[in-house]
Amino acid sequence: MPKKKYRCEETLDLEDYIQQTEEREKLQLGSKTYDKCSALESEILDQQFDTDEYGYARPDKFVTPIEASLVRIEEFFNQVIAPLLPKTLRIQLDRNGLMIWDYEYGIERRYHLQQVDPLHSEYSMHTAEDQFAFLVAEAEAKAMKERTVIRRGEWYQLPDQVFDRYTMHFEKGGVVPCGLQSGEDNIPYYNDGTPAIVGLGEYIWSRPAICALAPNYELEHGVKILHHIHETLRLKAGRDEAYGRTYGR
Repeated sequence: MPKKKYRCEETLDLEDYIQQTEEREKLQLGSKTYDKCSALESEILDQQFDTDEYGYARPDKFVTPIEASLVRIEEFFNQVIAPLLPKTLRIQLDRNGLMIWDYEYGIERRYHLQQVDPLHSEYSMHTAEDQFAFLVAEAEAKAMKERTVIRRGEWYQLPDQVFDRYTMHFEKGGVVPCGLQSGEDNIPYYNDGTPAIVGLGEYIWSRPAICALAPNYELEHGVKILHHIHETLRLKAGRDEAYGRTYGR
């Protein structure tokens, strides 16, 4: 294949090229920072796009995983799920988020897209789930070999008080060891000075443990991961319960 000849005959030695690269003009677009191309690079790109070497003019050939995934999810929500809903409900999904109209109660809900990540990236929820599952398996294996003492909340009281006297304190997190078997919350405790009510078997996470869920140890990111895991397990329990009631245990 003959070597392409570019209109720009500019040549740079290695030191000049590195210096030119380091001094490039920056352009901020959203969360991404772009470097301005050199004259030589711009000339090469001009000629490449003259012949559509990257395939942008062929939409059937140039589809990113993000675009392909969006089309697939849009078709599922808008063409499969939407027709199955009752007349009092309507949903619509696009690249900006999910819209839900509830005509029975006169409510409109808008869920905006927050983030898109590769499935196996360091900060994805899928990766967090895998890491959490590994920790669960590790803890189960350890529990089989040795007795594990589960940390619990401790009761504290205010002297000379008639009402709101007792509270359970979770200095390093732990399980709620008492409460109603019905599942109703009836155990008082304070969370950063705010009164709350918890129930039997619930587990309070400490801030350091939540931070440790995130690769960058950020509390907000850790909370998102923990919430995602919680909802996944909660819905799984609901599905298992429904299946058991329908088809038997």
